[in-house]
Amino acid sequence: MEFKAFQNKNHYLEYLQIFCFYELILNSKNSIRLRDYKTFELTDGIIEKYNCWINQEANRPNNVARWFQKNPDAVRYFKSHFPEKFKPKVAIWSDRNKTAYYKDKLQDSFIFENYIAGLLKAKFNLDIGAYLTPEGQYELGENALGIEIKNDTLIEKYGNLYIEYQEKSAPHKEEYVNSGILKKDNCSYFLTGTERQFYIFRKSALIRILKEELQNFSQNIPSSRHIQFKKIATSKGFVFPVKYASKETISLEKMIEEIKKNT
Repeated sequence: MEFKAFQNKNHYLEYLQIFCFYELILNSKNSIRLRDYKTFELTDGIIEKYNCWINQEANRPNNVARWFQKNPDAVRYFKSHFPEKFKPKVAIWSDRNKTAYYKDKLQDSFIFENYIAGLLKAKFNLDIGAYLTPEGQYELGENALGIEIKNDTLIEKYGNLYIEYQEKSAPHKEEYVNSGILKKDNCSYFLTGTERQFYIFRKSALIRILKEELQNFSQNIPSSRHIQFKKIATSKGFVFPVKYASKETISLEKMIEEIKKNT
């Protein structure tokens, strides 16, 4: 059996292989239960150990390869129910402690990013080129195409978009740092929403709007865009009603046209 470095490419085999590695090698179990995959937490540490193990053991007989040989029915079952029942797993970084709520939201965002990646591949034959490490996303951006992708499930409920521009790692911290549209990275586009409906902005347009609205706010001038500033426990941003935000959006086709032109 061939083993390759884990790349989060949304293929059933890489997720099943690394899950088996986790159970059989790291946890020294004699067998695995596919139902445990649901609670399996994929971390950057597991990925690092898995990729190291591949370089050392993958071409020699091992417990993972033997499991695949002995359990073809389980493999077929996993494949046939992927990605509906056995969903792709987001890689959780060990850079900071994360709550269960944060992890759930991270997984939801990962599924949405996969949807957008699949859409770009199907319609334009473009690979999104996601950065898979904390260093990559902190220093470069979310992906090679320069698209910030945010899953906002509250749009349909409230009819508003939330555009973040600063954050802090924990509520008790005093200082905010630039994030979202003010983060210094390669992102030129901001895509937010859900699979049912999403909106695309040029990042430069949102920064211009932020500066204009902050100036108006400081002078007590009402927002013609009906924008309201909002600060929550770990985030600063502005609430932008869809009715007005839609005037600033661009189409998926226009975004891709500009990306291709600039690369």
